[in-house]
This record gives sequence, C-alpha cells and structure tokens, in this order.
Amino acid sequence: MDSLPRLRAVIFDLDGTLVNCPYDFTAMRQAVIEIGRRFGIAEEELAGLGVLEAIEAGEKLLGPTTGKRFREEAEERVLALELAGAADSAPLPGVRETLAWLCQEGLRVGIITRNSAKVVGNLLRRAELQYDALLTREAVARVKPHPGHLQTMLARLECSSNEAVMVGDHIWDMTCGKEAGLICVGMATGAASKEALYEAGAEEVLEDMGHLPEWLKERFCLSGGKFS
Repeated sequence: MDSLPRLRAVIFDLDGTLVNCPYDFTAMRQAVIEIGRRFGIAEEELAGLGVLEAIEAGEKLLGPTTGKRFREEAEERVLALELAGAADSAPLPGVRETLAWLCQEGLRVGIITRNSAKVVGNLLRRAELQYDALLTREAVARVKPHPGHLQTMLARLECSSNEAVMVGDHIWDMTCGKEAGLICVGMATGAASKEALYEAGAEEVLEDMGHLPEWLKERFCLSGGKFS
C-alpha cells in the first residue's frame, strides 16, 4: 500500500459523466451562428468552434461595443436552450453511490463544467449529489479544455495535480486533465468512444461510475482530509 500514489481528490465533469446530457448542442451552435450572421459575421468564422468559443470569437471580431451586444444576445439564447435541456437531466447509474463513497472515504470531490451556474445550481439541488466544490463557466477566466479551469479547482480543493484524478466523458476532459498534470479516467457514458478517450489521454476508460471505486482502490492509497 505504501508504494501506491496517494489520492486526496477526484474532480469530475458534470454533463455526460455525473448526469445525462440532454442538451441540443447543434441547436446552440446554430443559434450562435445565426445571431452572428445578423451582426454581420460570416458563418465560416464561427463554424467548427465550441458554443462558448464561438461566442468569444464573435465578440472579438465585432469589437468591444457591438461585441458586447452580440455576446449578451448569444448567451441569452444559449442559456434558454440549456435550461430547456436541464429539465430532463438526471444522475447516471452509480453516481450517487460513488460520490457518497468518496465523501465517506474523506476524499475531496470537485465538479468543473462548461455549463452555467443558473442551470447547474438547479440541477444539482434536484439530483442531490454530494460534492465539495463546483466551478461553472462563470467562475473561471478560461473554461476547459483550458487547464486553468482544472488548476483553479485544484487550488480550491487545496491539493496538487499528483494528488487528484480527473474523470470525464469527453475528450476535452482528458486533454484538460492531461495538460494540468492529472491522471485521467474516461467514462463511456457520453458521446466519445473509448478509443477517442484513450487517444486523448485517458489512463483507463470505465463503463460507468459504479466501477470507479474499485479502480481507485487498486490504483491509489486513499487519503482523508475533508474540504473546508
């Protein structure tokens, strides 16, 4: 046991990892592109970007004054679509039990998400999930896949990158975790294939959250220390 690395925290993605992901991202991206078109932005300037990245790119293209109006309108439309999707969101199998086990073991639990505080707050209250810290997109300067999102959570949980694991269902969770220096675990509960998660940096890909406790016990020396 003494030869195993010590674990103090587990940091999770939210949508597709802890809860199902009923959001229409295609509709969100199209909404941003259509709003951009009304502001004079060519579709190819925003196509192929993530929703949040498209909003940021449009704002930069338009400049401070017009860009601010574009951002406000785009964010309002995206939030409306997120709220509509969140109504159908629920915890995935094994999630409640796994989070409860982690807390019982004295491990710190963090959640980082590109979703909004308004959506996530309502969702987590309804889902009754146990965790210590949450960072939505409004809480950080740069959202994942930028490693700053994860690094801010590490600071919040008061642990270093070699004491934590990143768990997520998207390749961006893996690339974010890898760049921040964490061991990454993929969950085959989202849109990404197992192969894509491994290629993005996952050390292991699990079928569902119920398999995580045993994997952690085999891989780490668990260490207590509740978040305060």
